[in-house]
Parts: sequence; C-alpha cells; structure tokens
Amino acid sequence: MTEQHDESRQEDRRSEVRPISARRQRLTPERTAEIRLRILERAYDSPQIAATIARRLLQRGEL
Repeated sequence: MTEQHDESRQEDRRSEVRPISARRQRLTPERTAEIRLRILERAYDSPQIAATIARRLLQRGEL
C-alpha cells in the first residue's frame, strides 16, 4: 500500500466519526455486517482510533 493511500484512509476514518446519538441506535444486521467488514479491512487499525475507543469506554465506565 502506498503512503498516499494510507494517508487518505486515515482522513476517511476521521471523517467517519458519528455523533453519539447516532451510535446509540440498536445495531441492525446490516450495520453489524458493515462494522465486521470494516474490522476485516483493518479500517480501525490506528493508534488514533484505539485511543478514541479507549477514551470512550473509560468515559462510559465500561473499563
């Protein structure tokens, strides 16, 4: 993968952060499949995404 492609994927990921109210909806089978595909495509494999997820889990008291 080229460096330019990696940078564009990171920009895409940053723009994909959804408001909290949108995330609290029940997961449909379609949404679950979409998330599963993104995980398999390694869309969440970055230190920034890991830090964001950890911070949110801590804020919610889930960790």
